[in-house]
Amino acid sequence: MSQLFPRYWWAFALRGFLAVLFGLFSLFCWWIIAIFGLFVFFFSPFVFFEGLLSIIAAFYNRGAEYWYVALLEGVVGVLVGILTFVWLGIPEVALFVFIAAWALVTGIFKLIASIQLRKEIEGELLLGLNGFASILFGLILLVRINAGAPNLVWLIGVYAIIFGILTMLLGFKIRKTPAPQGRMGSLGTGAPVLLHRLER
Repeated sequence: MSQLFPRYWWAFALRGFLAVLFGLFSLFCWWIIAIFGLFVFFFSPFVFFEGLLSIIAAFYNRGAEYWYVALLEGVVGVLVGILTFVWLGIPEVALFVFIAAWALVTGIFKLIASIQLRKEIEGELLLGLNGFASILFGLILLVRINAGAPNLVWLIGVYAIIFGILTMLLGFKIRKTPAPQGRMGSLGTGAPVLLHRLER
């Protein structure tokens, strides 16, 4: 039976830890971000490097089943990160629409992965919850898109903390999973690390 590969547990844990830090900063320093319009300078690198890690992990483990889920999620993150950073003077509404779209797309990918891999991995429930939280956040953000920067930055901060906690829990769950011997592959940081079926 395929299992999560514990060698890469730290990638999930680190990703979650950074997301929690990002969320806490957004909650406690929202007034700095909102007043000076600095949110794009914090969000863009965060989503860009998260997407880049997913792409690297996907290509490194492209022999694994469903590796393309991590690739697609990573591509979305990189594109959103680049677009929001290079678009000088991006309107607040446009920025929050990009964030909502990113959350919706990546959340859908996570749900797809959790459904496809539910019989193959441990930790698929955490991945599914992560995807559900991302989709819910994206929908709420779209509905409240005109609520003003302070309120939306606060909302993003709450989401980042929830996302980070779920991702760290997934990482620690992976760490406790015994690694089987044999030919292996993984999906890296954007989706669960999946091993090939062992050829006996």
